[in-house]
Amino acid sequence: MKTTFVILFLFLFHTGKSQSSDLLFVPQQNSLVITFNPNNIIGLYGGGFFTTSFPQPYTYTTPFTIINRLGLSVGNNKLAIMGGIYSQNPLYDLQFKPDIWLKVNPIRFLTRKNTIFDLSLGMNYSDNIRWGIGLSIMRW
Repeated sequence: MKTTFVILFLFLFHTGKSQSSDLLFVPQQNSLVITFNPNNIIGLYGGGFFTTSFPQPYTYTTPFTIINRLGLSVGNNKLAIMGGIYSQNPLYDLQFKPDIWLKVNPIRFLTRKNTIFDLSLGMNYSDNIRWGIGLSIMRW
């Protein structure tokens, strides 16, 4: 399942001609978040969680992906604020909650230089506070 998100991440970066793309892993939710920023001001983000035993009572031997968040990203390749909607369980209950993120690429932020690769650190608030860590790729 993680391979699906990585392939989507690389596909959006190369074919979409984005200025920067980020892939964040959120361990508290066992989920991945992908951001796509085509013009270095406004971009999109989306993500979902994956599990190997969902829905019950069936047990799958391969991971099952559920897309559960979508929104807009406003910022540059160093710092961004993201906002959108999030659903805890989109298959059974479509109760949407606000999804707010603060995302920082620390090497670009501290050195004020545009590097091709950087870490991506995110802090999320939807129903409680979560953090994410990942990779950022920037096109020159």
